[in-house]
Amino acid sequence: LCHPSVLIRREFYMEHGLYDNRMRQLPDFDRWIALVKHWPIHVLGDEDLVRFRLLEAEQNASSNSRANVIRGFNEHIAVDERFFEGCSD
Repeated sequence: LCHPSVLIRREFYMEHGLYDNRMRQLPDFDRWIALVKHWPIHVLGDEDLVRFRLLEAEQNASSNSRANVIRGFNEHIAVDERFFEGCSD
């Protein structure tokens, strides 16, 4: 199995904060948006970079349960509302 890695400089977290603990579905998405708005991204190699781990019986945040779908929708709205923060006019 391939286990891709992501390296993010500590300065990013010092400047833009850690994960938002209020988000259960999209904390990575929220940080990725902040990251690509302020730092250059370099992709090395051509291997798959994303995999999802799904547990049985809808035990994780990636499962397709009604509660997770609703939570994910609400978190998308929260991320979208902050999307342009810190950008120049």
